[in-house]
Amino acid sequence: MAFQNCGLRSKIISVLTALEANYGIDPLVDYVTVFANTGADFKMENDMQERTMSTPNFSPVGKASGVMSCTSTIPVEFIGGGVDGSGKVQAPFYDHLMQASGLVRKNAYLLVCTGSTGTWSTTESVSQDATKAVHVGTANLSSGHDWSATSQTFSINVSNAGDDLVTLDSACASVADVVTEVNSQLSTAGVSGVEAYASGNYVAIRTTAAGATQSFVLSAGSPNALTTLGWTAGTYTGTAASSGTLLDFKSGAAGAVTLTVTTSTGEFGTGTITGAGGASATVTSAVDGIAYVPTSSCVDMKSISMHYMRDSMKHISSGIRADPSFTFEVGKLATASFALTGTYTEPSNATLPSATVPEVLPTPMMGATVVIGDLASNLLSCSKLELKMANAVAKHMDITDPSGMSSIGITGRKPTGSIDPLAPSSLTDFNPIGLARAGTTLRIEALFGTTHGNRFKVVVPYAQLDMPDLAEREELVAYNLSFTCTGKKGDDEFYILFI
Repeated sequence: MAFQNCGLRSKIISVLTALEANYGIDPLVDYVTVFANTGADFKMENDMQERTMSTPNFSPVGKASGVMSCTSTIPVEFIGGGVDGSGKVQAPFYDHLMQASGLVRKNAYLLVCTGSTGTWSTTESVSQDATKAVHVGTANLSSGHDWSATSQTFSINVSNAGDDLVTLDSACASVADVVTEVNSQLSTAGVSGVEAYASGNYVAIRTTAAGATQSFVLSAGSPNALTTLGWTAGTYTGTAASSGTLLDFKSGAAGAVTLTVTTSTGEFGTGTITGAGGASATVTSAVDGIAYVPTSSCVDMKSISMHYMRDSMKHISSGIRADPSFTFEVGKLATASFALTGTYTEPSNATLPSATVPEVLPTPMMGATVVIGDLASNLLSCSKLELKMANAVAKHMDITDPSGMSSIGITGRKPTGSIDPLAPSSLTDFNPIGLARAGTTLRIEALFGTTHGNRFKVVVPYAQLDMPDLAEREELVAYNLSFTCTGKKGDDEFYILFI
């Protein structure tokens, strides 16, 4: 008779994960869908024990079931999580897998600065004072403006105190005169808490106090004074004082420096930033993001539970820890692969959950900004970057535990990677052989993508090269550079930043 049951369909796969509040205990709630690529698997492992008793014949007596565990490989597209309604970067859909890999997720900012003085030091505290709500006009008012014949108006609402109509009606011969006129008319209209001031040949407006509660809203008048002032209707807010930890810095020429800061309080923006060691700089642009940073602290390491479903059969594994690897190859989609190890639970039948594919689209690996030590950017060409965390994931066997295994732990790591730049014609331009022999470390980084929330940056601050292999690419000599991600101050071998 023909097979009458429709069976389990092998290509219908659903993977769901949840962070565990208590190690090894399935939280049963707050599961998110992980969109696994082809090649995802789930394996039940049993340390079967051979029975070796002697018998009067050659027949084996069978085996006894031993300690059970589960392993799984979950490959995913390495894409960002996009931004929320307020424009803040969100974690990617595989965030739980990252956190189960001995990586701590932190709020972060990428700060581009000028005028850097003093010495920056990773792991030091950095801070930024509270800022005022500020708006600088774009109209050149070096010759002032004459409102005496035709007055103009605008509305302003300061810190939600209600709209006030401001009328400009005097003749002004300079920027200073315009500033005086605006401030005089703000006072006449009963507006407090803001002031106009000169910014070169432009007129600006700001709150008189700093902080996140300071704000004002500009609205057009009729006739509209905003156009004349070069002001844009909209909401302008101040920021609270911010503090954080300097994760990484990269110095440039003429006092330029790029800082990667993980935040503990507040939000970083433009303005002065200072370090605990006395360094300071002026932030010209601040982009929010999420950083994943290695940790050696058992307390900070997360574990997850996973529901792995093949059609209607659900396998559950808890207490999971992972070992990730990342591949970025030209023209292809970036990928991450997570090797998971967890405890075993008996499978069951369940209905497949519904899920919506992420709206964030992957971008083929092109147009990246890559740094390999002091190799000049106009001489740099590579096709592939790989990074492996190489976690030591251990099964902690325990005779007192009913399952024979009390937990899964990450007991060490040795992050490594590889990159394949074309060899410049002169060793004076780049000599990885000499670097490898000397044991010198160099910086390797790559920034992929252009869209806020779907850009990511991989940084290895202290890569130590193995002896290079000579290879060929497009009939040109290339170096296959394998490297070890070393650290200097602990847990700083590499980081991944979504911005």
